[in-house]
Amino acid sequence: MKSRSYASRRKNIYLTALVFILIILLLWILLPSFFLPLERISLMGNYHFSKEEVLALLSHLLGKSLNRLTTKELSSSLSKIGWVKKIEAYKIPPHTLLLRIEERTPFLLVYHNEQYPLLVDDEGYLLEKSPSGYRLPSLYVSGIKMEKHNKLPSKVISEVKEILKELEGTPINVERIYLSKDGDIQIMTKNGLKIILGKPKELYKKLFLLKTFWGRIPNIEKRLLYIDLSCPQAPVIMKREANK
Repeated sequence: MKSRSYASRRKNIYLTALVFILIILLLWILLPSFFLPLERISLMGNYHFSKEEVLALLSHLLGKSLNRLTTKELSSSLSKIGWVKKIEAYKIPPHTLLLRIEERTPFLLVYHNEQYPLLVDDEGYLLEKSPSGYRLPSLYVSGIKMEKHNKLPSKVISEVKEILKELEGTPINVERIYLSKDGDIQIMTKNGLKIILGKPKELYKKLFLLKTFWGRIPNIEKRLLYIDLSCPQAPVIMKREANK
């Protein structure tokens, strides 16, 4: 009799514990839907897009539990705005969500297959089509496909970065960089000197030779038509005609 009574009490304890756990789970699932619903979204750090654009993309989250919102969910919802690089979300009970936006920095004007210019950042992400008011180096690419999320291939961006970094602080003013579908690179300076770099192999050596030529030939842009560094072991220069 005692063993039966003990077994019955133990069974009751298990059932009580199970019911308690189920109640906690139901409260965890249901209560946030009634408490702390999202009603207000505030924004910081946005300069190139409006609050209305953000609210339009996040309107489906209004009324949902403030506690349940995740940064991943917010980032996914705002992925259509190219300027958004990073989001920091601050939940302010009872009903406010504060978003701090880190925007992407314009890096290049890209003419893709000779179409209208695209403004991209230093990771290759598209920020705007047909931008105006930006004084940046131009990259002309042909036969190169944009990757998902409107992004230029990382290899293209890394090559452009290397060129601009190596020439930074020198009198060599890059106006345009041309990249063919075969990977050949050419540079046009602001004063009209063409620099043929060819394939990106040994790019550092080619740029070093370019800087050497620049330091040794006075008025180089007026005297030369082009410099061919595609074979760094045997560079070629073409002088301008005397009457030009």
